[in-house]
Amino acid sequence: MIDEGGLINNVAEEVEPALEKKVEEDLKKAIERAKSNQRKTLLARDL
Repeated sequence: MIDEGGLINNVAEEVEPALEKKVEEDLKKAIERAKSNQRKTLLARDL
């Protein structure tokens, strides 16, 4: 459970696009890491 204290009941609409952008940025970095290690497979350690 992320909110262990149970203080957050709702998530604003703006969170979804911000989260999507963050994930996309992280994946791009991970892909570059895999490529720099001459791999075509993305691994958890690339994140």
